[in-house]
Amino acid sequence: MMKEDELPIFNWVWFGLYRREGGLNGYTYGMDVFGKEEMEVLNTDAEPEELRDFLASLASYVLACDVTLQDGETIGFSADDKHTITRSPGVSLPEEQMTLKIGYEPIKGDPEDDSCDHSDNDDTQDEEEFSNPEVYTEEEMEAVEGHIQQYFGEIENVFHELVSPDIHVDICMVPPTEERDYYTLVTMGMGAHRMNVPEKLAEYKLERAELAIALPADWKLDQESMKDEKWYWPIRLLKVLARLPIASDTWLGFGHTMDNEDDFAKDTKLCAAILTGPQDTEDGSEVCILPSGEEVNFYQVLPLYRDELEYKMAHDADALLDKMDGISFMVEPDRQDAITRGTLLTMILTARWTMPPITLRALRRRNCLLPPSMPTTTWPSTCAGAWSTT
Repeated sequence: MMKEDELPIFNWVWFGLYRREGGLNGYTYGMDVFGKEEMEVLNTDAEPEELRDFLASLASYVLACDVTLQDGETIGFSADDKHTITRSPGVSLPEEQMTLKIGYEPIKGDPEDDSCDHSDNDDTQDEEEFSNPEVYTEEEMEAVEGHIQQYFGEIENVFHELVSPDIHVDICMVPPTEERDYYTLVTMGMGAHRMNVPEKLAEYKLERAELAIALPADWKLDQESMKDEKWYWPIRLLKVLARLPIASDTWLGFGHTMDNEDDFAKDTKLCAAILTGPQDTEDGSEVCILPSGEEVNFYQVLPLYRDELEYKMAHDADALLDKMDGISFMVEPDRQDAITRGTLLTMILTARWTMPPITLRALRRRNCLLPPSMPTTTWPSTCAGAWSTT
């Protein structure tokens, strides 16, 4: 949970507690001043301090990140610590006032399903580690969101991150269309942090970045399916990559590769990733100009096999991308291996290889002076952040 001193939350919002036959109840009073609905937690067996802190953490998140919680969503402090949200007439507050009822007990998952742990921080972090996350200004957020909608497509859904320790990373979901028969997931919030780019590259304005990944139209993105790592791992990948520059005090750019060391999921041998320019988008998608004149660079995430990563390290990013010519940029857990597939002259192409291929975008021109052998980073196992969907 968030520390109480992150915001003067107890000066802004009243947290009322009272006990009835069904248990301890709590409510907020003052959220409406900020344009947010009041929250209630009813009939719990919690201790007063625990319930107060629970409500205070939720209120702090909603106000700090300007999030609007919706009826039917879930909210929590890790992906598998999910609490229901129900909008209904007030209980602790007047009945004519609609409030959000937050379930105190997490939703129970299948105890036999060992694939349900989707916390982006697999190691428990103490409350002391959390601090105010870096976030875009309102004007910057509007610019980034507008850029995503202009070049990647209309945002249908957002995977909201809850209780962010460093940056606040939401995942925007652009659904398949007739023109683009695939999902596009784009981070929104990574670029609030200015990465530690080498001084000799300062003129290229590479300090800020956001990431995109493409998923087939039949990829399952409902909450129940994402309890299974088979469907969740691309979201985890985006979130981990977004925090990598902070965790390792480094930067990410075109041609950089990252090594997960293990396969992303049981049904795939993909285990690494490379960053390229945005795929299947119009010119201009590579860079978002903020109101201040600063730039946010957009990169496409392409998952790799082990030997593809090794080939890139032995040669360079361009050599690997040339090898991958004809392979779709969309995530396919069992796609052909660019190193072992042979040549296009000797193989019989099947229908699934007619999907949009990887293209070398204008972002390469922006980074043309980067060292030919880009670094490979092994990402840390702990990159915190929980999420909910709208």
